[in-house]
Amino acid sequence: MEKLPVELLIHIFRSASVDGGYTACSLSLVCTQFRDVVRPVRFHSVALDGSPIRLNRFLDILERESTASPTGGRVPSKVRHLFVQIASLASNKDDHNWSNDSPDDIHNTGGSTVQTTERDQRTSLTSYEDYIALVRAVLRLLAADLHTLVLFQHNHAHPVIKGISFPSLHELTFRACRKPIDEDYEFSPLEGPPLYPSLSRLHLLSGELSVDHWAYHAPNLTHIRVSNYSGWRGPTEFARVHEIAEDAADPRPFQQLQQMIIQPTVPPHVRRAHGLPFVRYRRNLRVLWATQAEASIPVYIPPPRELEPQERPEDPRQSPELGLSHVRTVRLNWEDRIEGRLGCWDVSEKHARGTFEGNILPLYLMTW
Repeated sequence: MEKLPVELLIHIFRSASVDGGYTACSLSLVCTQFRDVVRPVRFHSVALDGSPIRLNRFLDILERESTASPTGGRVPSKVRHLFVQIASLASNKDDHNWSNDSPDDIHNTGGSTVQTTERDQRTSLTSYEDYIALVRAVLRLLAADLHTLVLFQHNHAHPVIKGISFPSLHELTFRACRKPIDEDYEFSPLEGPPLYPSLSRLHLLSGELSVDHWAYHAPNLTHIRVSNYSGWRGPTEFARVHEIAEDAADPRPFQQLQQMIIQPTVPPHVRRAHGLPFVRYRRNLRVLWATQAEASIPVYIPPPRELEPQERPEDPRQSPELGLSHVRTVRLNWEDRIEGRLGCWDVSEKHARGTFEGNILPLYLMTW
């Protein structure tokens, strides 16, 4: 290792720093030489749990890096891959302490170990809106250089990426709003330059696909995945994505689209939902299956994911919680994508809609 050129070491360290910062942090603690070599890539991938203290500390570190003198041998590291687990809206709306961190804790943030100081107490925010503003400040600072972005947001009532431009972003994973009434609140107006001109892969963890929004702001999409699809809007939006336009003046929205994956949400608890929720679920699933029969691109409809016991809601009318097991799955898929693997885009040909004739649901989708 001592005889390897610095340029080669940087390339090796960059290839190893794909786990959200842990490896980069470990390498920087080996010795002074490794610390200096890993500095340009120590923020290559960053995973944040979303606590205000960690977000503010991460902003402080980035600020120090960006203002470092180039003559001092400190090359600022650019964040290429970002994973943020956004904190949930507290069940007690009078409780506005969005962090459970102790002032004496020592945390690992993006490859640096920093001890909490008294000034971190400014992270006791007064409202959830202030917390979302803090998350948006982080995104604005990093938006220009990001290649992949995962926003795991439990409470999707507050828009996080609205109006922020990501010129170099290639892959985006986040949770969209479920109901069409939220569309104007969640998404940016259809005006000005596209916000995601380089985006090729879009993964919606739940919610609905707003075709008009994504066709305008992400015109170069090649892959779309919608997980935990519940059918609020119905499958008509999916049909718009791949239908063959009869009018040349009104072509289909995504001209470069190559693949679409639609994973239904888990069915309601049969023992508790013999009525309307279960009937609606089966109806939406059958309509979805029927409307994808004539798709002009490959469409895959994999079975619903398996839920952990704590994820299943007591009320069958409610959607399942996106619990810790789902967070881990999304995180692992993100790391797979950074390393060049398929991640969440790895689907079996046996789930391709085109391999089935007729509109009868296959057995693998009848999970009730």
